Amino acid sequence: MIRILLDEVDRLKSDGNSSAYDFAAAFDILVAAAYYGSAAHMGWLYCPASPFGSVIFYPYTNVCPSCAVKNQFNFHQANKPQSGVIGAHTARLLILFVQEALIRKKSTIKVFKGSEPVDVIFLDDTTEPATVLLAEIKAAPLFTLPLMLDSQTLTLETEIGVEDAPHRETDNARLFDTDLKIYLPLFNALKNEWSEKAYIIGSKNNRHDTYWAYKGLTKSVK
Repeated sequence: MIRILLDEVDRLKSDGNSSAYDFAAAFDILVAAAYYGSAAHMGWLYCPASPFGSVIFYPYTNVCPSCAVKNQFNFHQANKPQSGVIGAHTARLLILFVQEALIRKKSTIKVFKGSEPVDVIFLDDTTEPATVLLAEIKAAPLFTLPLMLDSQTLTLETEIGVEDAPHRETDNARLFDTDLKIYLPLFNALKNEWSEKAYIIGSKNNRHDTYWAYKGLTKSVK
């Protein structure tokens, strides 16, 4: 997946369409794949007002993502992993990401995983004496796109009868073996307006399937 993401960054650069954010965005997608691996049945947000109809989101910020682009705030507890999990993901993935980027530049710098308090070691043994850089990794994705799944319109019983439910936390009973999507808000600077898209990235087979999103996103980027 890292190679394919960096291939895309290189392609954008060769086409003259690259920006300063491409490299960071590629890393964000990589870490997001790790986050999606731990998606669970509980902690989803039901939204009855998306342009896709009724949907449920697995958001990584404390808000309904579809309503946020309409300047409407509907709070939901984010599904952001614990800090220890974030650190483990980002340290492992950033080292692999930088290693591949250096290989592509035909750099002689070598990268090694360290141990506390050093997270990563950079070694350039072409200098005399050898150049060594010890570093601590403080990295997390800038933005993780929410997971999304189509939903029936949820209802609830009230004093006047059965009514459509508003935003609410809900469980996802169809997590496994179901096509999951990533929700992508897009801003058109010329029109000064937002649009919303969703892309299928694959399905999670069971609770042990923590690599499903790596496979799905790799196919999507291709």
